[in-house]
Amino acid sequence: SWKQGEGNVDCCTRDGVECSENNGHVIKLDLSNSCLQGSINSSSGLFNLIHLEWLNLAGNDFRYPEIPPEIANLSRLSYLNLSDSFFTGQIPSEILELSNLVSLDLSGNGYSGGFLELGKTSLTNLVQKLTNLETLNLGRVLIFNTPIPHNLGNLSSLRFLSLQNCLVQDLSSNQLSGEIPASIGNLGSLKELDLSTNELSGRLPTSIGNLSSLEKLDLSLNVFSGDMPAVIGNLSSLKALVLSKTNFSGDLPAFIGNLPSLEILDLSGNKISGELPDFFGNLPSLEELDLSGNQLSGDFSVSIGNLTSLKRLSLESCSFLGKLPPSVGNLTQLQWLGLASNSFSDSMGKIPTSIANLKGLQVLSVANNSLQGHLPSCLGNLTNMESLDLSNNRFSGQIPQQLVDLTFLEFFNDSHNNLTGPIPQGNQFPTFDNSSFDGNPGLCGKAFVKRM
Repeated sequence: SWKQGEGNVDCCTRDGVECSENNGHVIKLDLSNSCLQGSINSSSGLFNLIHLEWLNLAGNDFRYPEIPPEIANLSRLSYLNLSDSFFTGQIPSEILELSNLVSLDLSGNGYSGGFLELGKTSLTNLVQKLTNLETLNLGRVLIFNTPIPHNLGNLSSLRFLSLQNCLVQDLSSNQLSGEIPASIGNLGSLKELDLSTNELSGRLPTSIGNLSSLEKLDLSLNVFSGDMPAVIGNLSSLKALVLSKTNFSGDLPAFIGNLPSLEILDLSGNKISGELPDFFGNLPSLEELDLSGNQLSGDFSVSIGNLTSLKRLSLESCSFLGKLPPSVGNLTQLQWLGLASNSFSDSMGKIPTSIANLKGLQVLSVANNSLQGHLPSCLGNLTNMESLDLSNNRFSGQIPQQLVDLTFLEFFNDSHNNLTGPIPQGNQFPTFDNSSFDGNPGLCGKAFVKRM
C-alpha cells in the first residue's frame, strides 16, 4: 500500500524506508525486488512523498501501467530506478522536470504486454533537460528511428550510459541509427558505454579515444564499417571491450596490446583476418577472449599460453592450422575452450597431454577439425568437465576407459572419427545415446539408450 502510516506504525521503521533526521520526511524508498504487484496510478499516495530524493521500484510487477505524469511531484529526486517492473507506454514528458536527477534507469521494461517508448519525450530533450545525469540506462526502451543526439556530449558528469537493445521484436525502425556523434568524446567521466544491438553505422569517431576513464565499451550487434580505430588503444583503463558482430574488418589491431587492464575481449562474428599476433602475451589480466567467427588463419599463437588468467577461450569457426601447442596447458584457470570448426591437422595435429593441467575445464570442443592420433587418457583427469565434443576428426584407437571418471559430464560426442574397440561403461556413459558414437565402424559394445 502507498497509504501513509496506519495507526501508530512509524513508517520510518519499515524496510526500505529512510527518513530525514531533521524533519522526519521520507527521503528514500527502496522497494526493489519486493514482489509488489498491481498498478501505480495518478492517485497513488506515492506521489505525496514530495521530499523523496531516492526511489527504487525495480524488479516488481506493476502489470503494464504507464508511468504517471505525477512523477513530476517528486521534484527532489536524484535517483530514480523503475527497471524490470513491467511499465509500458509513453515515458511522460513530466519526467524532464526532475532536473535534480543524477541517476535514471528505465531499462528492461520490454515485455509481451507492451514497451516503454521514448516518443515525444525524445532522447534529445532528455539529454538537454537532465544535465546532472551520471547514470542513464534506457536498455530495451523503444526509441524510434533516431540518431544519437549530438548534445549527448553535454552530459559532462555521465559515468554510465546504456542504450542497449533499443530494437524490439521485428520493428526494425524502432532503434538507434546513424553514426555515433563525435561529441561523445566530451564525456570524460564515462566509465561504461553500452550502445549494443542497434543499427548504428559508419566509422567510429576518433574522439572515442578521449574517454580516458572508460572501463567498459560494448558496441556489439551494429553495422559499422572499416577497421577498428587505433585511438581505442588510448583507453588504458578499459577492462571490457565487446565489439562482436559489428562488421569490422582488417587485421587484429596492434593497439589491443596497449590495454593492460583488459579482462574481456570479444571481437567475434566480424571480418577480421590475418594471424594471431604475439601481443596477446601483453594482456596478463585477460579472462575472456572470443575471436570466433572471423577469418583468422595461421598457427595457434604460442603467446596465448601466457594468458594465465584466462577462463574462457573461444576460437571456433576460423581457419587456424597446424597443431595445438603444449603451451595451452599453461592456461590453468581455463573453464571453456572452444576450438571447433578450424583446420587443426598434420602429423602432429593431436590433443597435447598438457591439457591435463586444465583441472577447472568444464567445456572442451575440438569438433570439425582434422585432429588425429589417440585420445589421451589424461582427459580423464579433467573431472569438472560437463561438455566434451571430439566429433568429426580423425582420432583413432580406443576411447580411454578413464573418461568414465568424468562424473559431471552431461554432453559427450566422439562421432565420425576412426575409433575402435569397446565403448567404456560406467557412470555417465550409459546416459549417452548412439549418436554420440556414430560414424566409428570399429567401435563395439553395448548399444546405449539414453535414460529419460
